[in-house]
This record gives sequence, C-alpha cells and structure tokens, in this order.
Amino acid sequence: MTLTLTGPDGLLLRPWGEEDAQAVLAAAASVDTLPVASQAQAEQWLAAQRQGWERGERFAFAVLVGGELLGQSVLKRPDPEAPAAEVGYWTAGPARGRGLAPRALAVLTDWAFAEFPVERLELFHHLDNAASCRVAQKTGYGLTAVVPPKPPFPTEAHLHVRERPAS
Repeated sequence: MTLTLTGPDGLLLRPWGEEDAQAVLAAAASVDTLPVASQAQAEQWLAAQRQGWERGERFAFAVLVGGELLGQSVLKRPDPEAPAAEVGYWTAGPARGRGLAPRALAVLTDWAFAEFPVERLELFHHLDNAASCRVAQKTGYGLTAVVPPKPPFPTEAHLHVRERPAS
C-alpha cells in the first residue's frame, strides 16, 4: 500500500508494513486491545491488517509522528453496502495525553467520508474509558447509546456516532 494520510504536527497515517513487527510488539505492552506477545504474533497481526486492506473490509493505519510509531487508526467496513462503518484506534503508552488519538481520528474520519459512501461512522469504547469518551467528543462523535456487553467488550460500552457532513 502506498496510501498515506497526513495531519497536523507531522502526523502520518500509513498502512501497516512487515517492517512494523518490532514496533507492534513494543506497543502491545501498553495496549490492552493489541493481542501480541511475541514476534510471531506481531507478524500474524500485521498479516491480518494487510488482509483487511486486500478484502476491502478493514483499513488499518499505523499512526506515526516524526517517524515514531505511536498508534493505530482503523476503519472497519465489512459490508460495503451498509450505511454505517466503524472506526477505532489505539495509542501506545508514550503517546497518551499528547492529543494524538483525536488528531489521527479526525484525519481518518475525513478520509472515510471522502472515500466511501457511508452516512455515519460509529465508535465504540468500554463504558468506563473516560479518555476514549474525550477523544470521541473532540472529534465530533456524539454519545448516542450505552450498549450491552458483546465481543470484544465484556462490559457495557458507549456508542458514539458522527454523521456525514452536509454537502
């Protein structure tokens, strides 16, 4: 993949590459939702990200600033005919509290609305994750519901939604 997205303060979003295995393994130590504990698992995780692009169902971007890999932003679109898609993200421990997640999510959101005919984007997070609530609100995703537990959330979750901007 050669697609890259840029944002403020040197923000760069690009598809994951094989060369990212060590950075993914390092990030996994501080990211609960990143199920990677070995080099082999990092390589498998990266292969799954590339397969998502190939299928056109999951568009996962590595998030970098100054060449340092600090997180992920992802657009999940398993049904290309559906009016909604899901966005998600994670940030590695050293990147938290620096405004990276809202900046990366804003870039991803703009790209998703420009690239795909979706009417709304949905963001889910654990009910008790106040930081994710702030990220959603900063990027214009309004809280619309509390949803019951379902994988990957073992507890209730918040659903935030952002509608396609009027033309």
